[in-house]
Amino acid sequence: MVLQARRDREVHVTRRNSALRDLLALPRGREVAEREGLLVSAPKGKPPASEMPKWEAAYEREVLMPAQHVGEVSRWRWHPFRFVLFPGERQSYEPDFLVEMRDGSLEIHEVKGFEREDSIEKFKTAAQQHPWFRFVMVTREKHGAWTVTRRIERRLTTPARSEGESPEGVRRA
Repeated sequence: MVLQARRDREVHVTRRNSALRDLLALPRGREVAEREGLLVSAPKGKPPASEMPKWEAAYEREVLMPAQHVGEVSRWRWHPFRFVLFPGERQSYEPDFLVEMRDGSLEIHEVKGFEREDSIEKFKTAAQQHPWFRFVMVTREKHGAWTVTRRIERRLTTPARSEGESPEGVRRA
């Protein structure tokens, strides 16, 4: 897993990506992660949060804020990090919102005025590489309603254990 963190924001690290969290907890962990290409600073030139694009600002105002008010959403972050899709290449994907739901699950929300083929492919690739997030792509209809156009949800699974095997993989006597 590779994340690019914005300089002005913390990387949101959860239990599911504990290897990166453990590395960042070491005294020089951030330096090692950056050197190995696991964590790269996002490029300069992004607009500040006060200059959020109109589609994303409308989604935040019309969907996320009301959902937080009724208790469905705990919190969210705009452009929290960037996924490097193919290490060594310059293709990356920066989700519009990281949304923490009331139950603690994490969703990536991508807001589109219209869908382009390249953005759909990046969305699908990121969803395939990071199954611990639920990926949701939304667009706004002409009459003003927000519509979920794509939803990708993959569950992390644990390998099946044979009978008599402990969780650590050691056979019981």
